[in-house]
Amino acid sequence: MGSPAANVCYGRSGLLHLAFRALDAYRAAHGGALPPPADDAAAEELLGLARGINDTAPADAKVKQLDDPSRSGVVRLLSRGACAVLSPMAAIFGGVVGQEVIKAATGKFHPIVQGFYLDALECAPESLPPGEVSAEALHAAGRYAA
Repeated sequence: MGSPAANVCYGRSGLLHLAFRALDAYRAAHGGALPPPADDAAAEELLGLARGINDTAPADAKVKQLDDPSRSGVVRLLSRGACAVLSPMAAIFGGVVGQEVIKAATGKFHPIVQGFYLDALECAPESLPPGEVSAEALHAAGRYAA
């Protein structure tokens, strides 16, 4: 059965797929650049791209209730953290990729042949303190500002 907290992510796969499609469209429109961290204008632009993609999708593939604050918040949160480098997430994906390489090399098990989304948005903060994303803070961080 599980706890109610375990069911938070249930049904978000279509929403995440739409958000990542919108992120690809954002990158194409901005020369490959990801949205800046905690930029509300970029988050709204990404949400607008997601709405546009959703409007042109077939009826059975549309994400329902995209204007609901909890669902549109997922797209905004993805935008605000799109260029972040998270070492624990990199370690998880590294483990998954390593396992899939071993599966493919040995032929013993069947590797993943579809998309893979790790839905861990609960780990992201709701908002950042203003000093964390100021121009001075990003300049001081140098190459580590991602």
